[in-house]
Amino acid sequence: MFNIKYEIFEDDVEELRVMDMLTFDKEYNQIYGSFTLTLGGHDFIPYPPDHIPLSAKRLYSELILTYFELLNEAVTLLDHHHYIAIKYIENNSTWLELRVEKDCIKVSELECEIGPSWNSLICTEEKYFKDAKFGSFHDITILKEQFENEVKEKTQMFIEEIKCINPMIVESKFFKRIFYYSAKML
Repeated sequence: MFNIKYEIFEDDVEELRVMDMLTFDKEYNQIYGSFTLTLGGHDFIPYPPDHIPLSAKRLYSELILTYFELLNEAVTLLDHHHYIAIKYIENNSTWLELRVEKDCIKVSELECEIGPSWNSLICTEEKYFKDAKFGSFHDITILKEQFENEVKEKTQMFIEEIKCINPMIVESKFFKRIFYYSAKML
C-alpha cells in the first residue's frame, strides 16, 4: 500500500487566496503544509496527529510543492533507472530508496550522508548508498503502477486545490517543473 497525504496550512490558504503570481514567485515560491508518504503503515515523513492546533502543525512544515516535483521526477525516471533515491529535505541523512524489480518497487528508508559536494535531491546511482543503514522500514513492496498512479492522482488533486485557492499561482515558474514532469508521464 502506498499513499500520499498532504494538507496545506489553513492560514497559508488565506494568504495564497489574495496573492498575485509575482509576489508568489519573488517571496513565497513554495506551498507549505503537512506531507507524508505512507508505505505499509510507515510514514516516510513525520505527519501531525489529527486535531492538533495549527501552531503545533507548523512543527511538521514541509515543502509540498517540492515533494510533488521530486515524486513526479522519480516517476519519469522509473522507466530508465532501476534505482532512485529521494532526499528527505528537512534531514541531512534520510533518503527514500526505490529499487525497481520488474513490475514492483522495493521501498526503503535509508540513513546515509552523502558528501557536501552532493547538491541534488534525487540520486539514480546506488553506489552512493552502499554503506547506508536502513531507517524505520525497508523492502516494502509496492506495484510500480500503484506508485505511478498515486503520484499522478495526488499531483492532480494538489494542482486542482491550488487552482481553487488562486488559479494565478499555478502559472508560477515554480509549478512549471511539476507540469513538465506530469506531461512526460502521459
